Amino acid sequence: DIAILYFALYLMLAISFPAQELSLLFAAHVWPFSALFPVWLAIVYALDLYDLSEPPMAPAFVSRFALAILLCFLSGALFFYAVSFTSLTPKTNLILVVVLFGAMAYVWRFLFATKLSRLASWRIGLMGLRQQDEELRDLIRSLRHHGYECLDIAADDVAAQVREAHLH
Repeated sequence: DIAILYFALYLMLAISFPAQELSLLFAAHVWPFSALFPVWLAIVYALDLYDLSEPPMAPAFVSRFALAILLCFLSGALFFYAVSFTSLTPKTNLILVVVLFGAMAYVWRFLFATKLSRLASWRIGLMGLRQQDEELRDLIRSLRHHGYECLDIAADDVAAQVREAHLH
């Protein structure tokens, strides 16, 4: 997220000031935003967005993520307009940094959950018909976004074979 924040700042400058020297603009903006970014990271952390066990497509995650982006914007507005010690009045720039950060952070989480975590795929075979077995299957299936795959090893066939063996 730290890299994404600074990249969002750089992109905002490139979009807002396309004909100007970006290194000078970045130098003017980096310190005020560097004071703000730890607050944003704390917001993301406080809303549990670093917990990778929940897929980013889940409604609860999406609503917490949207709340985090809103709080980042509000804290930025408060910082730049109420407590401003700098000559920067970002207006559109603040909105653009927040939107770019939100979009890139969400895409990163989505890619991690759907693509990157599957690079290390785990196939887990389960055999059994008890309630605990079903609960474990459900848990493993809920973690598909982490690359887990639950393979049923013909639990019904094995149970039938065991019963048949006991009858003979």
